[in-house]
Amino acid sequence: YRAFSLAMNQDQQQLYVGHTQSASLRISAVNTQTGKLTKTSEKLSFKEANAADSRFEHLRHMVYNKATNTLFVSYSNMLKTAEGMTSVHKLLMLDGTSLAMKGEVKGAYSGTAYGLTQDDKTQKIYIGGKDYVNEIDAKKQKVLRTISLKEAKPQITSAQNLAVDSGSNRIFVVVFDHEDRRGENDGLYVFDLQSGKQLGYVHTGAGTNAVKYNPKYNEVYVTNFTSGTISVIDAKSYAVKKQFSVPVYPNQMVLS
Repeated sequence: YRAFSLAMNQDQQQLYVGHTQSASLRISAVNTQTGKLTKTSEKLSFKEANAADSRFEHLRHMVYNKATNTLFVSYSNMLKTAEGMTSVHKLLMLDGTSLAMKGEVKGAYSGTAYGLTQDDKTQKIYIGGKDYVNEIDAKKQKVLRTISLKEAKPQITSAQNLAVDSGSNRIFVVVFDHEDRRGENDGLYVFDLQSGKQLGYVHTGAGTNAVKYNPKYNEVYVTNFTSGTISVIDAKSYAVKKQFSVPVYPNQMVLS
């Protein structure tokens, strides 16, 4: 099946692989010690009223929560309405062992959103939308609050992904303007996790797509999908320290 996203259960040395688009819509588990496929879930499809086309169904990013042995998976689809096409998003919950569906987090999305991350220290999950971030309690599986990004400069077009530094109460948001592929406003945005105040903006390249924070060196790593680079950013001065040229269209990252 077509692979899109990854999540890791470190204790069990189990890698989760998310398979996207209508023909797939499954999660597989791989033993990282043996390299063998151990399990693939049933198809995670929903009979939405007025669904536009099954081709619009996607499984996107995932995070694994150790405390609840739950895999949180973002699901999206398109619906036909009198006003035109509209998107629907769900945050699914799967059992981390059996990959059976446990349900969904009600009200997880306030609109279109692609970014998904987890702070292991606080057991909170963050979802990034066009102009908001929702904070979710992974143990209680409920939305705690919404952080508005409407006043961000430059204006945020699509929060592509997120990383959290709970030690300094910051959230890093990367933005990819899909309507303007020149990427003049693409880059890294930094916000105070409590107040939502913008702390910085760094233009890294076109098509900023993924972000990871490294507390050991106080650095942020950003993939620039269209530019074909990875940026290393000083998380104190918010200056680009180095750019790596990588094979075309760098997408997701895992920090070792």
